[in-house]
Amino acid sequence: VGHGTAIVINEFGDEGIDDALLRPSADQTVLLGNGCLCCNVRSDLQIALRQLISDRERGLVPHFRRVVIETSGLAEPGPILRTFATDRALGGECHVDAVIAVADALNGLSTLEQFTEARQQVLLADIIVVSKSDLAAPAACERLIARLRELNARARVVMTDPGKMDPSIFT
Repeated sequence: VGHGTAIVINEFGDEGIDDALLRPSADQTVLLGNGCLCCNVRSDLQIALRQLISDRERGLVPHFRRVVIETSGLAEPGPILRTFATDRALGGECHVDAVIAVADALNGLSTLEQFTEARQQVLLADIIVVSKSDLAAPAACERLIARLRELNARARVVMTDPGKMDPSIFT
């Protein structure tokens, strides 16, 4: 599924484990350890992407067609998206295909109420994946989906079953 994919992971915390978990599913994985892709200074992301592209061109990493940028739940997507709009080199090499947000069916409503970043992620998302729907009451899922659609009526909302998400939802 991850063939032709490079992944940039924004790790937030003292111990980086996300890259180790995702490494088997991608051709190239890069870990950014500062946990701050969304701040106004996005140089770590720009450097990582430029390096990936350069390494690909020199044959140092397998060829990739797409880059997935995994952010923490703390990231504001606006500044990350602006990186591609304002950096001519990256804008010439990359285009944003989709912004995907994940909403936790158990805690999603309270997260949306408490954190501006969560609302920003939903507002800018093209696809919203509702996780943990198997653990939440159906009424709670319905309330969360209603709130998600209230915030972003154009986004596609997808419910997941544990371990059974169809990768074609991202195409």
